[in-house]
Amino acid sequence: EILTTLESVVECAEKLLKFGGKLFMVHRTDRLVDVLSVLRNNKIEPKKLTIIHPNEKAEPVVFLVEAHKGGKMGLKVSKLTFATISSHSTLKARNSNFL
Repeated sequence: EILTTLESVVECAEKLLKFGGKLFMVHRTDRLVDVLSVLRNNKIEPKKLTIIHPNEKAEPVVFLVEAHKGGKMGLKVSKLTFATISSHSTLKARNSNFL
């Protein structure tokens, strides 16, 4: 969030998505509550959440969320997921299908 804000990104997504359209986001875990709140406030309902751990001993660093414009309430949280995060911000899962 250097050149924009979370609120701005989600507001733009709300305008661009059709009813039932899907938004996928990757963000840092320290912003999880903010992301879920901003999504819901813009009528984009969080549906699936995957929290990514770099390994079995480390704290989670990022999460993936799938949200649907105009979706009903109800969030599914995936199983424990481990992934390698490269210097190019790509994720390589070791034990999950992510979303």
